[in-house]
Amino acid sequence: MAAAAAAADADARGITSIGLEDLPDDVLVQILRRLDGPALASAGCVSSRLRLLSALPSIWQDLCLSTWPTMSLLPSLPSSPRTFFSRAFPFPTAGGTAVGEVVADVLVSVVSLYHRGVLVFSRIFETETKSPWFGYTSFRIDALERHEGHLRLDQPFSPADLELSWLVMDRAAKRVVDVSSRRPVAVDPHWFSGEVQVKFATVAGDCRAAAVASVTCGGHEVRELMMSVEDTDGVYLRGRESLAILGEMMAGGRRGNGMGRLAEEAREKYGEFVGIKKGTKEMTVKREEETPEILWTAAAVSVLCSVCALPVYWWLRGQ
Repeated sequence: MAAAAAAADADARGITSIGLEDLPDDVLVQILRRLDGPALASAGCVSSRLRLLSALPSIWQDLCLSTWPTMSLLPSLPSSPRTFFSRAFPFPTAGGTAVGEVVADVLVSVVSLYHRGVLVFSRIFETETKSPWFGYTSFRIDALERHEGHLRLDQPFSPADLELSWLVMDRAAKRVVDVSSRRPVAVDPHWFSGEVQVKFATVAGDCRAAAVASVTCGGHEVRELMMSVEDTDGVYLRGRESLAILGEMMAGGRRGNGMGRLAEEAREKYGEFVGIKKGTKEMTVKREEETPEILWTAAAVSVLCSVCALPVYWWLRGQ
């Protein structure tokens, strides 16, 4: 009623109302460039014209570069910009049952570290996956090269205000996944060294494993930036097992909630994962404590049986 009355009043005063569809293509494209990924995808459902304009590769290319500035260092994306964005953003669905396999000879990591929205570190590097030692050693990727030392920032920073994006790409299969939760799931200060370890994690496979990126900070420095895959036993998975988990994340679905809600879900899921890991550790410790008691009991019973059997043995010999 109010909209109809406003339109009638505008017509009476000679004012022509302009709808979104009345705008020229170049104006609509500029509007679409200012939307985020979910909003841009939704705009394509409004009309056939908006569907065509919102699917322009240049718009999705700019969106990918604004979301992950480090991507500008790549010669090309592993797939079309729109497909790449849909696979890399937002986070993989935790507890999915999709089965995937990393088929590339190298994993490409695109790492971007932010502090309060400002990019402070970025790097693109490759990790070989087909060498014999990779499949049977603990999976660990270091973003900071040992010979480069620590990453020193110009001013003091709050570890809790760090944000991390860690894209892992399988270029051969044209798949990608962001294994970082973007915002911290845990901030753990070390009482002795004074260092602070900030963890970003994505849990996969019904909490049986998690990809965990850790940023170790001290003073004005980032001293370590690494990613690994661990299970509920607290064990770092080997390369071959980790590739299976990463492949599952790449092949799984994506969640479409807001970034803030996604970060909260990632924190809750990681808390559940840590709780399972703690319970597994307690059961292992209890089992280890009970083992000596069982052995001593078995030994005592064995000795008692031997002592009791001796008189019977000698009596039988006398017969």
